[in-house]
Amino acid sequence: MLVRDPINKSIAKQTQEINGVLITPVDTIKYLGTYLTSELSRRDTIKARCKQAIRNAKGLIPFIKKTKMHWKIAKLIYKMVISPSMTYGLNVVALTKSNRTRLRQYERDSERYVTSRKKST
Repeated sequence: MLVRDPINKSIAKQTQEINGVLITPVDTIKYLGTYLTSELSRRDTIKARCKQAIRNAKGLIPFIKKTKMHWKIAKLIYKMVISPSMTYGLNVVALTKSNRTRLRQYERDSERYVTSRKKST
C-alpha cells in the first residue's frame, strides 16, 4: 500500500510498477471495515456504519410490527442488534465531535424508528 502525505496536495496521481505489479494510487480504501482516505477523514466509515445500522433497523420493523411486541422489548432488540452494528470497532477509529454527534443522531433516529415513536422536539 502506498501512503501519501495528506498535507502535500500537489502529488499527481501516477501509476507505479513494483516487481511487475501495477500500483495505482487511490483516494479511499477499505481496510478491515474502516475506510482510509488520503485526508485521514473518518466520515466514510461513520456513514457506512450508520447506513448498515439503519438497514438492520428497517429489516426488523416488519417483524416487530407483525409480532406486536412491547416497545421495551423492541428497544432491547435495538440495543442488542442495531447499536452494536453501529459501534463495533469504533474504538480503533478516532472520533471527532462531529462524528460522535452524527452517530448519536442516527442512534436516536434508529431507536425511534424501531419503537415507532414520533420525533420529540
